Amino acid sequence: MLDPAALDDLRELVGGDRSTLSGLVADFLAETPTLVHELRDAVAVADPERANRAAHTLKGLGATFGATAMAQLCQRAETDGSAEETVAAIAAEHERVALALRHLA
Repeated sequence: MLDPAALDDLRELVGGDRSTLSGLVADFLAETPTLVHELRDAVAVADPERANRAAHTLKGLGATFGATAMAQLCQRAETDGSAEETVAAIAAEHERVALALRHLA
């Protein structure tokens, strides 16, 4: 689910400070649902620029937190255009990632 090496890199980045890591996880959990909603909405109204922006941001956040599968799905959305089935897969993977991060924090 979450890439342990990416999580180790993130822990190293914050100097092993659990409080800082927990804060970053809290930020991820607070901000990413809005991005998933933005992506869904942009696809629904056929706004590829907005969809691309949301997918790109989600990709970066996913990669930072070791959510490799979510980042790959977002990359697909950026490259191939955001189809509804890809967005649904991103949303489902986001839910799994959020659950894993809640247990991490």
